[in-house]
This record gives sequence, structure tokens and C-alpha cells, in this order.
Amino acid sequence: MIYRSKKWILDNVSPCGLDIGYICSNRFRELLLYKPCEGFFNNLAPILLSPLRWVISKALDTYYSLKLPLRKHGILPSYSAYDAVSTCSFSTAPSNFFDMVESKCIILKEVKSFRFCPSGILINEEEYVHADLVIFATGFEGDLKLKRLFLSRCFQDFFLNASNNMTVPLYRHCIHPHIPQLAVLGYADSFSTLFTSEMMSKWLACLLEGSIGLPTIKEMENDVLKWVEFTKMYRRKPLRWTCIQASNIWYNDQLCKDMGRNPKRKTGFLLEWFQPYGPADYTYM
Repeated sequence: MIYRSKKWILDNVSPCGLDIGYICSNRFRELLLYKPCEGFFNNLAPILLSPLRWVISKALDTYYSLKLPLRKHGILPSYSAYDAVSTCSFSTAPSNFFDMVESKCIILKEVKSFRFCPSGILINEEEYVHADLVIFATGFEGDLKLKRLFLSRCFQDFFLNASNNMTVPLYRHCIHPHIPQLAVLGYADSFSTLFTSEMMSKWLACLLEGSIGLPTIKEMENDVLKWVEFTKMYRRKPLRWTCIQASNIWYNDQLCKDMGRNPKRKTGFLLEWFQPYGPADYTYM
């Protein structure tokens, strides 16, 4: 198993048996972060609660570092597990993954480059590895896939230029301010991309039927810029740029408000702030 950068590989995303949603997918956790277009209290809360955010981050790092042999095998990333979970930048391994690493059934190797040779692959221009089969699990560049949809050079440049910022500037992560008659679903994701895409689909359906409208191009551009500035505050290389897990509930709040729905989906104060949010909370809109 070759890789170019270290990444958190978790065999269980429920630390100490606690649902990870209570740590990373509830409204109180999002109170720890600055968010665009929020009032004085929501901008003050991240400052007052920054020690708690630090404690949670260090606790997750300590737990996973002790529980999993990441340091032993040289794959412990430089960024925190909290950042990884908040930005969808972790892998969930099978329960016996590290047992197979220990027994050398799986060999982990960090590489700068590799290429094919007659007997398999050549790693870092110096080490030959015999391979009967090579499985590519490298992902893809979403902005380039979007750019190649168009014949128009003008429309292509919207996405080509956006790639410098590592994110396509989409209003509500769905509509490009300068490209009419286009909606993109699934470019931004979270713990569950299907969940995020479903919320986008409900919002888009309301837009198409005319029950909601779009702001002016300038207003959409300003909203996109605020999102970009927000993500710059919390993303760390090589974390993914299109994940909205850090503010997934807040993002869904914006969609609910646009659609004229109540963004508060729980039945009590404590549940609203501390119970994890998920797809079931948005079943009935």
C-alpha cells in the first residue's frame, strides 16, 4: 500500500465507545468555530471556547495515537485527528487492518513517485516492486471535471481559475454566480455525501419550482467569498478543501431558511445543542 502523504487511518471512529457525532456533528461543536454572516455572540463564542476546542483536539490525538500503531509504522500525520474528522480527511480501515500490517500481509510505504515497469512498479526511481495487480485509489480533481464539461473557454476559466484556491466558487455549494442554468450537486461533501447531496437536492427543487429565488450576482459572490475565508481558517494541508463537515449543521440551517423551514430540528434545548444531527432530522421538510 503506497501513499504520498500521511493520513489518519482509523479502525473505529467511535472513541471510547462514544458516537463520534457527539464530538463532531452537533450544534454545540459548531459553536466552537467562527462562521460567516454570524452575529456578535457567535463570533465571541469561538474565542471563549477555544480552550475547550484545544482540549477536545488533544484528547482525540492522544486516544488514537495510543490505540492505533500509527507512530510505530511511521504513518502518524502532522495534523490533528480533530482536523481530520472535521474535514473528512481520514480513512476508515477494516477491523483487522493493523493486524495485517503487523504480520506484513500489508506493507505500508510512503513514496514521492512511482511508475510502471515490465514486472510491476518502480518506486522513487530506485525500488522495484513486483505487482500482478495495481488498484488506483487516488480520487479525482472535481474542479477539473467540472471545467471539462464546457466547450466555452470563458466558462472553463471560471473553474480553471478557481482551482488556484482549491475550491470552485459555488453559491450554497451548488450554483455558480456567473453560469446560468447550471446546478452542481455533490461537489461539497461531509461524513455522508449522500446526506449533503440530498439537502442540496431539496433546496434545488424549491429553486426550480420557484418557491425560492437567487440573490444578485454580487450578493452570491460575496457569500462565496465569506465561505472561502471561513474554510481558510480551519483547513490545513493536505486536508480536503471541499468538505463542509466543520459547519455542516450551519450550512443546512442556511438551506432551511432559504426554503422557509425551521432550521432547529430537535425537540428540546439539550437535544438541540448536544445530540448529533443526521439525515433523519431532515426527513420531514
